[in-house]
Amino acid sequence: RYLQPHGWFASLLARSMAAINRVVMKLVFRLRVRGLANVPDGPFVIAPNHASYLDPLAVAAALRWQRMRNTYWGGWTGTMFTNFLMRRISRLTHVVPVDPQRGATSSLAFGAAVLDNNCNLVWFPEGERSTDGKLQQFRPGIGLLLERRSAQVVPTLIEGAYEALPSGHWLPRPHPIRVTFGEPLDVDALMENDGDSEVHERVAAALHDAVGALTTDGIDD
Repeated sequence: RYLQPHGWFASLLARSMAAINRVVMKLVFRLRVRGLANVPDGPFVIAPNHASYLDPLAVAAALRWQRMRNTYWGGWTGTMFTNFLMRRISRLTHVVPVDPQRGATSSLAFGAAVLDNNCNLVWFPEGERSTDGKLQQFRPGIGLLLERRSAQVVPTLIEGAYEALPSGHWLPRPHPIRVTFGEPLDVDALMENDGDSEVHERVAAALHDAVGALTTDGIDD
């Protein structure tokens, strides 16, 4: 049901919402984008760090509509599916439910279904927002997903969103935000480091390091 295409009116509304979001992110938060050419044609998985509710809005504003229309997002049920309005917004913006209370398998099934449908997926591997803005350990679910699907993954770093709207705050303040897309990787590249841990754990750890390697000194350049 979540993967069924929109009708013409819902498609027009979704595109309008995406355009408004892009304008707000560029005017209020002076959004800068690096490495957009690294995002492949698809299907692909974008794996960003997560420290703010602004993170998905920043990634959405960084992507062109041609990719956005075929891209789905993993969204926590405690935020994105709490009432009728949020469920409608989630449907319009291609958000699929992630519910840690029901276990990783049920949540990953939505991500797998997205990729099996030849669509793209944005998945936050930390599983929750960072409380201090620093990159947290990646949960092994992203490794399980990539291990079983052939999609490339794009390590992505979001800077400035935590300063604009940190965890525990509801009113954002204007602050520059930058999204950096790294070079796409496949499972083989993420498994180059040998280890005794399971494959999905090694993949998640290597992806964590790839996102961390994108860090820069400040965002005003």
